Amino acid sequence: MSYIFDVDDQTVWSPALRVGQLFTHTAENLARLLGCQTGLAPVANDMSDLDLQLFEPFAHKVFDEYCTTTNTIYRELLRSVLAPALVMLQRAGRTLPATTPQHQSFIDSLDQYARSMPT
Repeated sequence: MSYIFDVDDQTVWSPALRVGQLFTHTAENLARLLGCQTGLAPVANDMSDLDLQLFEPFAHKVFDEYCTTTNTIYRELLRSVLAPALVMLQRAGRTLPATTPQHQSFIDSLDQYARSMPT
């Protein structure tokens, strides 16, 4: 069984059920920590719609946190949400601007990461 993340009628990621649930729960907890909303709208226990009006700013906030922190562990924990979020945004036709070399380096690494994210 899988978990489906959709933008409108387009599936932008369909991982295994537990992977999708872990991403969703981790993203929601991170959003609470950062004081924002994820834009993930559960449709069923195995599906969420992405509200890009909320998901894009959430991803941007996580991106900025990732690129500005010097704490290695915090950075890796952020990466577990950030990489899938940016791939889903790319698949939905959205990209976040690379305003620093750190941003660009992360974006450049996403092609390989995206290949492991089934749709």
